Amino acid sequence: MMMDDPDRVPRMLEQIATELRRRPRVRDWVDAYHDGTAFGSDVAAIICGCSPDTVRRRADAAAAAGQPLGILQAGVWLFDLRRLLNWIEQHQGKPARLAAESRARKHAEMRLSLQDRPLAARGAAVAAR
Repeated sequence: MMMDDPDRVPRMLEQIATELRRRPRVRDWVDAYHDGTAFGSDVAAIICGCSPDTVRRRADAAAAAGQPLGILQAGVWLFDLRRLLNWIEQHQGKPARLAAESRARKHAEMRLSLQDRPLAARGAAVAAR
C-alpha cells in the first residue's frame, strides 16, 4: 500500500459511501409512525372498535403474555399495526380482523388527506371543530 498516493483516501471514502448507499434503509418507529403503521392508543382504539382504556388493558395483558402489541414508553403505548391486527384475529376471529383492517385503511386515508392539505386549510379545519 502506497502512502504517497494523494487520491487514496478520497477513493476509499467514495467506496465506503457507495457501499452505504447500496444497503437497504433500516426502518424504525419514527418511520412507522409517519407511514401510519405505528400509532398511539387513541388510533388503536379506533382500529379495534373499542375505547382507549380497553386497548391499553389489552396491550398490558398481551405484553404480560409475552406477545406485546407495541411498546410502552413513559406510560404511553405505541402500537404496531401488524401485531394489533394479528391479536384481533387470534382473539376475535377473521371477521373482526377484516373490520379492523377496514377501519385502519379509512383512518390512514383520512390522515393522508389531511397531510396533503395546505397548511392554511388544515388550520381552518381545526379551528372549525
